[in-house]
Amino acid sequence: MAKINGKDIIGVITKGRLVKLQKKTVTPTASTQTIKPDTGYDGMSEVILNEYVSKSQSKTVTPKINDQTITPDDGYDGLSSVVVKKAPITSRKTITPKSTSQTINPNDSDIGLEGVVVNATPLTNQKTVTPKTTSQTINPDSGDLGIKSVVVNATPLTSQKRVTPGTSNKTIIPDSEDLGLTGVVVEGDANLVAENIKENISIFGVVGTMKGAGVNKLNQYFNKTITELTEDDLADVKGIQSYAFQNYLMLTSVTIPTGVKSIGSYAFHNCTGLTSLTIGNSVTSIESYAFRNCTGLTSVTIPDSMTKISQFVFQNCTGLTSITIPDGVTEIWNYAFTDCTGLTSVTIPASVTFMGEGAFDGCTGLTGVYISDLAKWCAINFDYKSETNPLYYAHNLYLNNQLVTELIIPDSVTKISHNAFNNCTVLTSVTIPAGVTSIGNYAFQGCTELTTVNWNATACTYAGSSYKPSFWCSGIRTLNIGENVTTIPAYAFSHCSALTSVTIPASVTSIGDYAFEYCEGLTSVTMLPTTPPTLTSSPFVACSKLAKIIVPAGTGDAYKTAAKWSNYADKIVEATV
Repeated sequence: MAKINGKDIIGVITKGRLVKLQKKTVTPTASTQTIKPDTGYDGMSEVILNEYVSKSQSKTVTPKINDQTITPDDGYDGLSSVVVKKAPITSRKTITPKSTSQTINPNDSDIGLEGVVVNATPLTNQKTVTPKTTSQTINPDSGDLGIKSVVVNATPLTSQKRVTPGTSNKTIIPDSEDLGLTGVVVEGDANLVAENIKENISIFGVVGTMKGAGVNKLNQYFNKTITELTEDDLADVKGIQSYAFQNYLMLTSVTIPTGVKSIGSYAFHNCTGLTSLTIGNSVTSIESYAFRNCTGLTSVTIPDSMTKISQFVFQNCTGLTSITIPDGVTEIWNYAFTDCTGLTSVTIPASVTFMGEGAFDGCTGLTGVYISDLAKWCAINFDYKSETNPLYYAHNLYLNNQLVTELIIPDSVTKISHNAFNNCTVLTSVTIPAGVTSIGNYAFQGCTELTTVNWNATACTYAGSSYKPSFWCSGIRTLNIGENVTTIPAYAFSHCSALTSVTIPASVTSIGDYAFEYCEGLTSVTMLPTTPPTLTSSPFVACSKLAKIIVPAGTGDAYKTAAKWSNYADKIVEATV
């Protein structure tokens, strides 16, 4: 026997070629085996089988709710044993009942149910309801299955009503929350007696016996021929209704007693013969047009109980010569005193904060406005119309009975309202304090005698707008700008045509748009700031006579090249040292 590479080789020579055969030893398996020679052999000379050893497996399984087939794992010939784990086939479930049928299923890991525990739950409850006038269906709450009982609240099904008889029939119905009426109480009136009712006239069963003078008085009311209303006539009156005495042309005297609280709109409208009017201090409201066209009235004392004067109340009361508005009045509404051409003076208390459009429009006879607090006057909202302010016609402002010619605005003032001093022609000078930040449109327009303005407002940001500048005053010749001023607001001195020169202090850092627009007499401006103040537009538009702008020595080029200042390069000259 030959050996090749240490293996026994059986060699057979066939037809001159050596045939190599292999001897193999194998171990049997549970499945059929095919024995082949290794690579390099032509066949098998011998196959030796080792003893077969059977392999079996023990498995552990968990039962399921359906049939199971237990098979050995790969590599095993069979099963030696099967161990079945103990598993809960059933379980106990706890549920809360619902108002509808329920199907109770075991959990996913269980085969069945050992039992079902039903929680205790209120199947019914008690409900409290308030009855209505219509049928009601009472349902259990959403979490309940029914109602154990219903408690009905006590509620007034009926009520008693109190009424006052009138000239026509009335239908008495219960209040909205009641179901009916237990009774109706008819108010009595002590004046419903025979002597107050015209003879042979029956009112609610009372037959009148009035004749003679009483009938004449009644006829006067109906025929609008009464000449006076006295305290006795209005003794029990709480309010005078709208239009009550409109067009009572023969009425000359009215005394409204204490106790009357209101006078309605048009109540005495067009009572042209009315010359005497006394209004009691209990009146808190006089509505619009109440005394309009009462041209015979010469004076009116408005009661201290008033806080507002309504619109058109005294319009066209041309006979009025003076009016005193009491402390406590805060508002004078639109056209309240319009066209009171005979009015010569008016006193405005410090309590007034608002005057509506045209409150004193057309009061051409005014010669004086009297005030007691200048700071409060500056704060009044005069609306946008110049004629709203009585000073527009009066021209003269009296502070604590002293005519104001040199106006010094108090240091406490931060804002001067639109039209505050419009047409105050006696003013000769105005001083604006440092704290003022806003001066309204036309605030000093038409102050024809105003020649000097002392401007100390360090950071005022508003002084009018286009064609509505604060100082549209053709007489201003002197403008003194304080050394701490940093800003000159837009339009501030527009149309001050008499100004010939202005000095801008070194503290100024900005000049607003058109600040000196149409200052047609302005010939020179002296600039003290060494750095050109900021311009967003041209401050000297239409200053046709402006010949030079004098700037500090050595700053000429800076000014000539600065934004917007370059527009005035041909006028900029340096000051001589």
